[in-house]
Amino acid sequence: MTAMKNFFRVWLLCWTRSLGLELPPVSSTAQLVGFAGDQLNYDESAPHFRWTGHVGLRYHQEPQTIYGFTPDTPLLHDTHALVNTLLDGERFAGRVADDAAEFEDATQSAFGQILVFWDIPNDRCLHADCGFSQVLQDLRSTGLEPSKLYAFPPEAPRTYRQKESSTCDHLWGQSCFNCATYPASVGLPIPDDSGMLPQYLVKLLQEGARCRCYQSGRWLHSLKCEATWNKALMDSCKFEEPSPEL
Repeated sequence: MTAMKNFFRVWLLCWTRSLGLELPPVSSTAQLVGFAGDQLNYDESAPHFRWTGHVGLRYHQEPQTIYGFTPDTPLLHDTHALVNTLLDGERFAGRVADDAAEFEDATQSAFGQILVFWDIPNDRCLHADCGFSQVLQDLRSTGLEPSKLYAFPPEAPRTYRQKESSTCDHLWGQSCFNCATYPASVGLPIPDDSGMLPQYLVKLLQEGARCRCYQSGRWLHSLKCEATWNKALMDSCKFEEPSPEL
């Protein structure tokens, strides 16, 4: 039995490596993975989610997939316009997709990027499958009449645009979510319901999450991610370091 477990671990490690991104295994049914946006080295025009940050869900039965919740709009191809619209407090229909490529893109940053991983305790899931069937249902529903809306947290337009309101002020956490709060909609615990990523990730670490440092597509020693914009995470992270041969 031990030999079989060791074989599976090696096979799983090789599988995740083959994707181009060195990921830890999913040790429970579901795992939250996230990174904060780099707003020092990038601006709203940065590719993918390097400026905004992102949170996704991995499941034990298919750890190569990272399910993310994003706005369902053609503006996804115009990051600058999309971010500014969201910062103005607007909302869109939401969609669920495999965002593994978005996380891999974040790790390509030459400035270093910290990814945070939290294996959600199974006994804290509302459903036995930790929301997996609901995530798949949301995935299949993309493009249809939306039941879940996407917006930046109501705090964001107030903080970044000095706006007095958001279109999701009265819907936040009920039918309106961002990537960080979406897991709650499928019955998963989240550490912070504001959806503001810097504080969300720090609170995730207080729940026992762990960190890895990535730079230019490689999992590297945590020292490679030391930077002023990363200080809050650096101070809170318990890092997993790569073995010398990696």
